[in-house]
Amino acid sequence: LGSAASESVEVLTGLGGVGKTQIALQYAKQNSENYKIRWLIRAETLASVQIDLGRLAVTLGLAGEELADRAKIERLAQHFNSRSDWLLIFD
Repeated sequence: LGSAASESVEVLTGLGGVGKTQIALQYAKQNSENYKIRWLIRAETLASVQIDLGRLAVTLGLAGEELADRAKIERLAQHFNSRSDWLLIFD
């Protein structure tokens, strides 16, 4: 979403059903004090990613439902560029 200096990307890979999602969720739970915003993004399709990021923008009060998902995502990216206390899990 952005280019914040403290941005980090971690990737879990493996066959379906081996527990990748559970590991990511356990990490989020154990490190919840580091992240004020934690959100699970359904990454099956580009459309599901856009919908979930748009919902996050609405939930955070950054955009109204009437905006297109692209505009919501742009507002979300701007917001995330100004903070580092967020965790997005793409599943």
